[in-house]
Amino acid sequence: MGRAWGLDLDVAIMTNLTHEHMEFHHTMEAYAEAKKLLFSQLGNGRKNGRTKTAVLNADDETIHSYRIATAAEVISYSVKDETADFFAADISYSRTQTRFDLVVNGERYPVVTNLVGLYNVSNTLAALAAVYAVGIPLEDATKAVTSLVGVTGRLEIVPGASDIGVYVDFAHSPDAMEKVLSVVREFTQGRVISVFGGAGEREHEKRPIMARIGTELSDYVVLTTDDTGKEPQEQIIAMMLAGIEKDNYEYIENRKEAIQHAIAIAEPGDTVILLGRGHEADYNDRGTMIRLLDSEVAAEAIELRNERLS
Repeated sequence: MGRAWGLDLDVAIMTNLTHEHMEFHHTMEAYAEAKKLLFSQLGNGRKNGRTKTAVLNADDETIHSYRIATAAEVISYSVKDETADFFAADISYSRTQTRFDLVVNGERYPVVTNLVGLYNVSNTLAALAAVYAVGIPLEDATKAVTSLVGVTGRLEIVPGASDIGVYVDFAHSPDAMEKVLSVVREFTQGRVISVFGGAGEREHEKRPIMARIGTELSDYVVLTTDDTGKEPQEQIIAMMLAGIEKDNYEYIENRKEAIQHAIAIAEPGDTVILLGRGHEADYNDRGTMIRLLDSEVAAEAIELRNERLS
């Protein structure tokens, strides 16, 4: 789409290739080729005294074709393959942190990050490889990771509840939903309760897939609305229900009420995860713009729950 046209990059990073942006690329093959251009056009020259570098994810199948496509030096990273240049060993999670050892050339560097989950470990590896490629010592880079805070709407913790966890996440694709639900399962002692809907006017085919993933990886699901655009919500929810094989869900059309209900039924040890909207505060409900920020609604619902339990 020409978005990187004219840029002289020092480092290019490949995270993964998942089912996304099909309204632009139409096929996964075309999407893969579009991303590959970033690496094939990177070149193999030197800039600022350093060789240009492609940082590639050894856990993603694109690494083989992208390695061939680029003339730049390659640094691989992995949470699975110990032979990768940057490898994460001894990974452990809590509700608020992730710890692991970065292994590079046989040396270990302890890492503590406020970002939770395996995909965030992978992303942290990619970032560490990138700064290493431009000359930042790993001892300094790994220490700096501890001070980083999460991005709003990406496994964002909603504070205020002492006995349950409440998170907001932007996950709105099958891959992203599967990853975030797997993450919260790692540290949840009780039930995982998810709230999500399906966006209108695009990528109809992923709606039943997401609904199936949500009900399979959650103990309980509250289906609701998302940004419908001008598409009838009845059509969206019908497509979603077609993918569900379990009976661990209910449907509450009003998103605010759905969030309030999910938090109200949560029991000690449960995790409530609000998916699909993340940081977005306004959405199109069948042609009407509505302000609704998931984290704000969740904070109010937590306060009501605390009052009820006090």
